[in-house]
Amino acid sequence: MRAIRYHEIGGPDVLRLEEVSDPTAGPGQVRIRVRAAGVNFADTERRRGLYDATAPLPRILGSEAAGGRGPGRRGCRLTMGRQASGGPRAAELCGVGDDFGG
Repeated sequence: MRAIRYHEIGGPDVLRLEEVSDPTAGPGQVRIRVRAAGVNFADTERRRGLYDATAPLPRILGSEAAGGRGPGRRGCRLTMGRQASGGPRAAELCGVGDDFGG
């Protein structure tokens, strides 16, 4: 899948659109096909190293995502045709659990 990641702390110029491995769904999770991703103030502060600076790099940008169920389901109650939102990611797929908003 494609995702917007950064490998170092910095400004917008450190962001890269990259091919990465598809995420796997953990217990009680489902992967969603991301149709919209949100990048908020905390995300820009993380990228600049001013918030959650101990998180390992590289990181995928974004704290919110919305879309529909994708491949890979492990014990989640999300049913076909239902919309889901969760986070992160500025990526094509992400994992969400039963506590999703939607």
